[in-house]
Amino acid sequence: MALMAAFDGIAEYGIEAMPRQGNNKSSIPLNACCQQVLGRRSRNMAIKKRFEQNPGNTAICYYRYSSDTQREVSIEQQREKAREYAKRNGLIIVKEYSDSAISGTKDDRPGFQHMLYEVESLRPAVLILWKTDRLSRDRYDAPVAKKRLRDCGVRIEYVAESLPENEAEQILLESIYEGMAASFVYSLRQNVMRGLRYNAENCLYNGRKLLGYIGQKNQRYEIDPDTAPVVEKIYKNYADGIGMQKIIDELNDAVFWSVYGRKFTINSICGILQNRAYLGEYRYGEVLVPGGMPRIISDVLYERVQERLAYNRHGGRPTAYVRDEKPDFWLTGHIFCGHCGSTVSGISGTGRHGERPIIICA
Repeated sequence: MALMAAFDGIAEYGIEAMPRQGNNKSSIPLNACCQQVLGRRSRNMAIKKRFEQNPGNTAICYYRYSSDTQREVSIEQQREKAREYAKRNGLIIVKEYSDSAISGTKDDRPGFQHMLYEVESLRPAVLILWKTDRLSRDRYDAPVAKKRLRDCGVRIEYVAESLPENEAEQILLESIYEGMAASFVYSLRQNVMRGLRYNAENCLYNGRKLLGYIGQKNQRYEIDPDTAPVVEKIYKNYADGIGMQKIIDELNDAVFWSVYGRKFTINSICGILQNRAYLGEYRYGEVLVPGGMPRIISDVLYERVQERLAYNRHGGRPTAYVRDEKPDFWLTGHIFCGHCGSTVSGISGTGRHGERPIIICA
C-alpha cells in the first residue's frame, strides 16, 4: 500500500524515481521517494485539520454551579460578567445555557448537552465561559467536549482566566487548568470521605435520618420524644400479630408520615422492623459501633419481631420450606399480600390433577 501511494504521489509532487544504472550511487533510491511523498502528504493533512473559527462575532454562553450549598460564583454573577465580556470584545450573545446544582463531573447535564447539540446548527464564533472548570471537571469529558466545539468552529474564551496568544502555550496552560479542576474534585471527594468516616467512628450524625431520633451536624443522635413512641408501637403491634398493612393504614390515617415526608409503605415498615439502630448499634458503611446509638427497643421485643418476620417469610410454615436445593419459588419472601401485609409464598400442592403451585400468605 505504501509503495502504491508513493508511486501515485510521484507524479503529483513532480518527483522522479531515477533507476539505478550500474554502480551509479547518485540516483535517488525508491524508498527515499516514498518517505518524501508520505511526509508531504502528512503535512498537508495537518494543514487541513488546522482550526478554522466560524466567521462573525456571534457568541453563546454556558453557566454552571455545583450545588446550593457551595460558595461559588452564582449563575447570575456568571451571566453578568459574561455579558460585560461580550460587550467589551464586540461579541453578540445569541443564546445562553445553564445547569444549576449539577456537578461538573457529570456529562448528562441538560444545559450542557443542549449546548453541544445546538452548536452545530448555530455555528457561533465564540463560547464564553467563566472558567475552564465550568465546562467540565472530568479530565476525560473536558477534551471530548472541547473537540466537539472545535470541530464546529467554536473558539472558547474565558472571563476569569487569561490565556497567552501563542497557541502552544495556550494548549499547555489550558491542560493545566483542566488538571487542576479534576484534581480539585478528587481532593474534595477524599476530604468528604475522610470526614464521614471520622463522624462514623465517633458515632456522629452523618446526614442519615431515622424515625425516632433527632440528628444534628457534628453531634450524636438523640431520642426524639415525639417519634420514638411511634417506633415502639410499630414493634409491639407487629410482635402481637397485627399485620403490616393494618399498621401502615393506622399510621397514614393519623397523617403520621415517614422522616422523608412520605406515606409509610411495606418497604419502609420492613426497614424499621429490621433496623438494629433501635437496639443501640451505630452503623455507617463498614463502621459498626455497638452502643453508639441511644436504645429504643429491647432485645426481647426485637427478637420477637425477627421471629415473626422469619415465620411470615416462609408462609407460616418454616419447616416445610427449608430445602437443600435451589427454591422453586423465587419471589418467596419478596412480595406481600395487599390485604394483610404479610409475605406471600409459593408451595406445591397435590390434587386429583397432580402437583400444581399454590400461592398463600401468612
